[in-house]
Amino acid sequence: MVNQNPTQKTQGSGIQSSFYNESSTFLRSKHLPRPHTQIFFNFILASPLNEVRAFFITVIKKKYPNVFYAYDSSSFCLLKCNRNLKKGQRYVVYGKLTKNRLYFLESLKEEEVDYKELCYMLL
Repeated sequence: MVNQNPTQKTQGSGIQSSFYNESSTFLRSKHLPRPHTQIFFNFILASPLNEVRAFFITVIKKKYPNVFYAYDSSSFCLLKCNRNLKKGQRYVVYGKLTKNRLYFLESLKEEEVDYKELCYMLL
């Protein structure tokens, strides 16, 4: 039988609405993990130039004060930053990438990679 009046409820709608209320209550409960932040990072070779991006960089050695040789898994670059970095250490570097003969990464912010926090964010 087709219901002609849209304001009239059918017999099955009570079951559907109670199921909807119970499921939405369950979804709002604290049993589910909280949403995680998405991580975006770029490789030097595939990154657009002159845009601020995040890179996972390993420092090789110091060239000048505040200028270092560094690499990620795709290419080598020169890294300019405001603080002294440790040789062989991995960093998350937020900065602009430019290219002359070599890639040159001008850092705005550097952080040591915290692998425990990184794994937590990925899971």
